[in-house]
Amino acid sequence: MSGGPFSSAHLWRQLCRQRLFVPALIILALVVIVALLAPILANNKPIYVLYQGQHLFPALTFKKVYHIALPGGPQLLAVEGTDWKSLSADRIVWPLIPYGPMESDFRSAGYMPPLFRPEGTPSARHWLGTGKRGNDLLAGLIHGARTSLNVALGSVAIAFLIGIGIGAIGGFFGDRQLRIRLIHLFAAIPALLLGWFYGFQTNLVAMLFPHLEQSPLLFYAKAGMMLAIAGIVLWSAHLLFHSSSLFQKKIPLPADTLLARLTEIVLALPLLYLLVTLAAMSRPSVWHVVIIIGLTGWTTIARLVRAELMRIRELDYIKAAYLLGLSPWRILWRHALPNAWAPALVSLAFGIGNVILAESALSFLGIGMPAELPSWGALISAGRENLQAWWLIVFPGLAIMLVVLCCNIVGEALRDALDPHYHGL
Repeated sequence: MSGGPFSSAHLWRQLCRQRLFVPALIILALVVIVALLAPILANNKPIYVLYQGQHLFPALTFKKVYHIALPGGPQLLAVEGTDWKSLSADRIVWPLIPYGPMESDFRSAGYMPPLFRPEGTPSARHWLGTGKRGNDLLAGLIHGARTSLNVALGSVAIAFLIGIGIGAIGGFFGDRQLRIRLIHLFAAIPALLLGWFYGFQTNLVAMLFPHLEQSPLLFYAKAGMMLAIAGIVLWSAHLLFHSSSLFQKKIPLPADTLLARLTEIVLALPLLYLLVTLAAMSRPSVWHVVIIIGLTGWTTIARLVRAELMRIRELDYIKAAYLLGLSPWRILWRHALPNAWAPALVSLAFGIGNVILAESALSFLGIGMPAELPSWGALISAGRENLQAWWLIVFPGLAIMLVVLCCNIVGEALRDALDPHYHGL
């Protein structure tokens, strides 16, 4: 209902009444904008180059080589290998920070403090100082924001989908409403065993997808192959024995108990040890960190959604939907779950801050994340080599603290605004 106590306009007014919500939201929006515009804010490649009559965009292109047509023959310009700063171009437009996040400026090496200008290099613009190799700290902060947001949004999206699904099924159906055929129960174990054998113990994935053989996604491709084979076996068993009266019998599936035990097991898993083990088994990858955090971070969302749906399933309109003959799955996805979003959205806001904090900690320890990837935690870790270079610790630490604090403020504001007691209901 438009204009109701939980309408979008009313919710926004309630959020804006909270003193710190709007400033926190503005800061988060600025961080997102900086992360999106990182290639044109800090880069050792120009944004625009007019060279030999051709318009080039090195900072924005996905090309590896530019082919420049000249009277004496074509000239090749490698996007990464060309020294753009010494190129005799007709016109060139540089980013605000003309340095890459991992670029070494040897003229400013040796821990230059903020706003310091070495003699003879008036064009150097290291506004927040440099590291040991002359790497620009502000460029690292800008590109580190992109890394943190990529990990946070990817992990939270995975955790949100898993948590919503598990919490909804366990909380709505309980231990008695969901029933399973005996054929599916009996075929589940051999299906999983066959899926494990052909997915992980053979080279089937490498044969079908040879380009994944050296990819960090190989493990997840094998897991997908395992699930696909298990699904095919289950479907085949269903087709073969669907006419058998013995296997047509259905028994209650204790979905709530099983999923609650699964949640407790995942809660007991040590995230740091998982990432250390995974890093020892394969090369560091952002995908590994995103998927591992996502697969272990859904428990809070699942428990909140489960508790909310256990309350909602006892309401009169859910019972009326059953009396009208609607299927349980339709009632869940169309009528019950839309009214259980509130705690999940609150947990989502807090989760983004927690993931950014976790990613920074892993980068600080050098676990899971590639060493060549700029991140806030890696910048703080570089400051350990010289504690007198305070700027390497203070500025990344302030960035992490500010973003996490703003995420928590937004989460608290959502929690208060979505609470019925907050509206006097």
